[in-house]
Amino acid sequence: MPTHMVNLDALIPREDFAVDDPQKERPLEEGGKLKIVELEPGSVMYKWLRKPDFQRTTAQWPPKKVAAFVKSFLSGDLIPALIFWQSSTGGVFVIDGAHRLSALIAWVHDDYGDQGISLPFWDGDLPPEQKAAAADTRRLIAQTVGSYAEVKHGAGLSPERSAYSSNLAVGGITVQWVRGDASRAERSFHTINTEQTPIGDLEIRMIRDRRCPNAIAARSLISAGTGRHPPQSFSADTKGEIRSLSRSVYETLFVPPLETPIKTLDLPVAGRSYSSETMKLALDLVEFVNRREPKQPAAAAERAGALGRPRPARGKRAEILAPTMAADPDGSGTVAFLKGVRAAVRRIAGTGPESLGLHPAVYFYSATGAYQPAAFLAAIKLVGDLASGGRLNDFCLHRQEFEELLVRRKRLLNEVVRRFGSGLRSLNAVHNLLRYLLEGTERGLREPDLLPWLAEKDGMKFLLSVVDPEKGIKPDFTTARKSAAFLAAALESAVRCAVCGARVHRASLHVDHTIDKKLGGRASAENAQIAHPYCDSTYKDWRRNAAAMAAASR
Repeated sequence: MPTHMVNLDALIPREDFAVDDPQKERPLEEGGKLKIVELEPGSVMYKWLRKPDFQRTTAQWPPKKVAAFVKSFLSGDLIPALIFWQSSTGGVFVIDGAHRLSALIAWVHDDYGDQGISLPFWDGDLPPEQKAAAADTRRLIAQTVGSYAEVKHGAGLSPERSAYSSNLAVGGITVQWVRGDASRAERSFHTINTEQTPIGDLEIRMIRDRRCPNAIAARSLISAGTGRHPPQSFSADTKGEIRSLSRSVYETLFVPPLETPIKTLDLPVAGRSYSSETMKLALDLVEFVNRREPKQPAAAAERAGALGRPRPARGKRAEILAPTMAADPDGSGTVAFLKGVRAAVRRIAGTGPESLGLHPAVYFYSATGAYQPAAFLAAIKLVGDLASGGRLNDFCLHRQEFEELLVRRKRLLNEVVRRFGSGLRSLNAVHNLLRYLLEGTERGLREPDLLPWLAEKDGMKFLLSVVDPEKGIKPDFTTARKSAAFLAAALESAVRCAVCGARVHRASLHVDHTIDKKLGGRASAENAQIAHPYCDSTYKDWRRNAAAMAAASR
């Protein structure tokens, strides 16, 4: 069974560093130690704890790590200090240590992503994997240390757990404080997380553009219009529109949830909604669709010190954190970006008349069931190019043969990603691969002739050396091989479109009249056929008209 990460993101609210709310009261005075009782629901300190709005999702620890950390705390082990900053309006922001602190809050509140704080945060709509991770964590906590209520009251405990109760009474976590204004806190967050516990490019991108439409749209999209709300400066109508757009896109991309090993072709278009890579995919998608090439920040240079190379001068930090586009003070830019994403996504998925209903197992997953973000973005680009060039009907004409080629030659995609790197690094190469394979199909090239022809294309020569047989196969079936076995069998018997002949995904399935309603066709089971939305709404008429024109010209 897969190990899911524990989603603790709801336990410390997010907020803008520069938020201005004069109604806030001051929290507890600064001190050297944070006591566990200060994390209880009625504590003033807990009331004002905040995370920076740009910080990565607090969902990176598996159940075993959460339980082990709580046990380590209760055992009196050395816990790295938390770093806080207090805003002028009272909020106490966690600059470093959000995961550690959230694990303790989860224990105190018995909320591992599925209870009183988390449920309203996610509007009560929890992914199954989030519930499973919470249940696993609660079980491990019960086995290792016991609940907070049990340890706090100390009645009837074993000698080991009585020691935990004693440590709980006297223990705490050291707190260090950042002094200065919001810009100082922002710089401190960046410095701490690049020189001590390195963060990735994604988090730097989110810090840099946190007030811009790309980052706001990505955060809203990934929360499905719940939980992480748009900035308070947006009007109620604008916030409502952002949530509605986000939920629409989210449901198209991430429903149903992905479980491994794969045992169904009912796969989500965009992979897991619940992983460390999901926010990156959302931000890449928002920027890519809105014709803003996703820019990779200079995080690699920041991390160079770890490899013995000089770090950039401190003055370079301002460049790293400089936004790449104008801020979005009223939300209009965010709405426009989300509308662009919705339009692009609707061309490849969903039941709208414009949807080609690309089957995820054909386009976006490897032969072993691994999700390929570059293939997802490359397909969006391919379909966008076909739509702008008026070539969608031509695509449908050759779609079945093209997709059969993609299924038979899944390994070509794996090799392209392996050669050029994951994510955006291989996006152009994967797009070129799809484009060349489609062109070869349209040219009528037979498969034995296709690879030599493909190898003549720019950057594709290495594909001639691709071999299919696996080497060093172990006796036990891995999750990947179980998924591969199912996908191979299931794709053979998948439901197909009666119009173009290609496979139909459940989430993009239309029931069409075999004999059109306008021609007297009835809505009977005998006159029903399965079709892609676009084939139903557009392609079948185009094909019929093309056939009539061809017959008339003879």
